[in-house]
Amino acid sequence: AGPGKGGGVVLDCDDPVPGGTGAFRVQPAGNRLRITAAAPIGCLYGTYALLRELGQGRAPGDIRLAEAPVMPLRMLNHW
Repeated sequence: AGPGKGGGVVLDCDDPVPGGTGAFRVQPAGNRLRITAAAPIGCLYGTYALLRELGQGRAPGDIRLAEAPVMPLRMLNHW
């Protein structure tokens, strides 16, 4: 969508997502993508996961992710 056409990403970093503070969900919400998490760190992980999917050529409307860390400390692969 171009300027003024809607679209974009909505962050909801205070949503009771099961799985702890690092858990997140990414899913379409109308013409936008919505990242929900219980805490801001979950939104960060969700944003990185979304960027990874987009970088691999996935269509935004096809992206549906839900992750929860098994360990309390997660390392970001920023290379």
